[in-house]
Amino acid sequence: MAEIGAQKLLDAFEEFDSNWKIRRRKLTEELKTLHEITKAAADSYEQLDHELAEALRREDKQGSGTGGRK
Repeated sequence: MAEIGAQKLLDAFEEFDSNWKIRRRKLTEELKTLHEITKAAADSYEQLDHELAEALRREDKQGSGTGGRK
C-alpha cells in the first residue's frame, strides 16, 4: 500500500513539474512581450518630453527677444 501512495505522490510531482515548465515558458513569453510594450511606451514618452522641452526653449528664446513673455 505504501508503494501505491509513493507512486501517486511521484505522479503528482511529475505532473506539477510538467505543468510548471509549460506555464513558466508561457509566463516568460508574456513578460518579454510586456517588456517590449513598456519599453516602446517609455521611449515614446521620453521622445515627447524632449520635443516639448525643445519647443519651450525655442518659445522662451523668442519671448526673450521681444522683451519677455507675452
